[in-house]
Amino acid sequence: MKSVMKWYRNRYVVLVLALFVTLLGIYHFSKEISGIVAERSAADMYNNTSIFTMYFNDFMEEHISRLEETASLLGETVLADEEAAKKILKEKQRDFTAYAILYPTGEKAYGSDDVSLNFNLVKSEYLDTLVKDKKTLVYGNSVQDDDKIKYMAVCTPVIYNGEARAVLTGLIRMNTLSEVLQRWEVAQDGCAFFMTLRGNYLAGSERFEDLLGKEAGDFMTYIVNCRIKSGNFKEDDIYKAVQQKKDVMIQYDYEGEGYVACLSPVTGTDWFIGYMDKEKEFHLSTYSLGKKTLVFLWLAVILWVLVLVYTVCLIWHYGKEKEQMERYETISKLDKSILLEMQFSPKKLCFFGDVKEMFHVNTNILRGEEVYEIYNKVHPEDVSVRKRLHQFFEDTAEVFSAEVRIETEKGKYGWFRITGTLIKDSHTGLNQKFIAKLESADEEIADEKNLMERAENDLLTGVLNKKTMEERVVESLKNIPSSSYRIFFMVDLDNFKNVNDKLGHIMGDKAIVDTATRLSEIFRRDAYVGRLGGDEFAVCASYVAFDEESLYKFITKKAEKICEANRRTYVNGDMAVDISSSVGIAIAPDMAADFETLYKKADSALYQSKNGGKNCYHIFGRDV
Repeated sequence: MKSVMKWYRNRYVVLVLALFVTLLGIYHFSKEISGIVAERSAADMYNNTSIFTMYFNDFMEEHISRLEETASLLGETVLADEEAAKKILKEKQRDFTAYAILYPTGEKAYGSDDVSLNFNLVKSEYLDTLVKDKKTLVYGNSVQDDDKIKYMAVCTPVIYNGEARAVLTGLIRMNTLSEVLQRWEVAQDGCAFFMTLRGNYLAGSERFEDLLGKEAGDFMTYIVNCRIKSGNFKEDDIYKAVQQKKDVMIQYDYEGEGYVACLSPVTGTDWFIGYMDKEKEFHLSTYSLGKKTLVFLWLAVILWVLVLVYTVCLIWHYGKEKEQMERYETISKLDKSILLEMQFSPKKLCFFGDVKEMFHVNTNILRGEEVYEIYNKVHPEDVSVRKRLHQFFEDTAEVFSAEVRIETEKGKYGWFRITGTLIKDSHTGLNQKFIAKLESADEEIADEKNLMERAENDLLTGVLNKKTMEERVVESLKNIPSSSYRIFFMVDLDNFKNVNDKLGHIMGDKAIVDTATRLSEIFRRDAYVGRLGGDEFAVCASYVAFDEESLYKFITKKAEKICEANRRTYVNGDMAVDISSSVGIAIAPDMAADFETLYKKADSALYQSKNGGKNCYHIFGRDV
């Protein structure tokens, strides 16, 4: 049973492990496929290139042999006999597009009349090979005539009496070479081409222009823009291998697709045959899984079976939970309350009852961080209940009880009483769940608050009575923060006796109520307003000031408003009475540290206002 519970607690670990192993298996599977595709493509490419290279070498050997044969015939004649030489060249015209005979110095002697070459052997490194070494060679780059038509130039010495008297050059049009490439090009998505040792293109097959000719000026520039996959093979390694006339096989990606390219040197030349094609498609029927891939895939299967077993257990557990929820909802309907259950790990908060009716929300389950969003529904003045609740979770108390205001509609709050208890793990002692009952306490708390307000407030005006006012001010004077002040205003109505005597006590009560109302409007926040008795009122306001000027500016402004608000006229029939107010002000902690001293100094300042003509204010110890 313990092992089952341990598996249940670690279900997420198994799920993550199953995903991880599955991804590893897929990774190795795709890697094997990629490797097989690349190997198969490279093997096919190498075979095709080898066959074509052999064919082209035969093609070149045949043409070189015929050119050397023609040079031999020319050597047996007198080179000075131009007509005899032209006759021989004309008879051999079928082997090459055109011929040219050059002097050992490299200048043209004579040749085909329709071709005028624009290249000079003197400027190349080939003249010594032809004249001194008496060897046949292929010119390293393409040559062109006056009409910009490009040719391959095959050069061989013309020997007479053991000396190279001239150089015979046979020209083959590049178009002819392109046709040869096209006949041997079997790739559907690739092309064949000739290039120089520096990677410059000389000729290409039909698809060459679409695949390579438009991408870059030469093969080396093209390959730099690709992602080479052939081990540690770099662009510089390719260039060095070409310079050394070695075969080169490259696997690379270009624009998201895989390619294989093979470069092979042409015998007796400084040319390379290039052959490129897309990687071959993979066929599953020809593939068998590797040992490592098999291990990962089998592990993935086992782990997913475990996940499936857990899912079945979860469905069963959900059925049990549903039965329990139905019981909770039945109980909650009986006493018009809501039951809640908070699970600690994983964090989940469930409500049972008519949540929509009580809070106007549709959700019954909160998970993870959503659980803490419930505190946003609590009235800002009651957020301390959160701290009390967390203390309860860590304490040894058995029952939690609190009264709290919770938002029931937008901007409206209702009083609720929450009573709950903890369920702990019998083995570890850790908290498992907190189960509580949440019931409306609006009417009960409203009655309690009404009684409290009646005990604290003046019955006529609704502001604080004398006793409560004194208690609040005494508490406020304790531990006043730095730069904070308590300003005590004493307000007494002038000519109030005439209102009672001439207009009646009803109008006098109205004057008292109006004064309380005006003071409450002037001091809407951070102040206590109370009635000390008769027509005498007091206000204790809190204010933060960093300099004396700011403090007295605040006091003056409030005192002037008090005087202005209390300049009123009351009328009853033909009789009218004007009233005003006198104000005395004292400041804590500058003038007093306790209530009694503060009261006496404010009362002294009030006496000064009364004797100074009334309808004015005075600050203790300061002329206004």
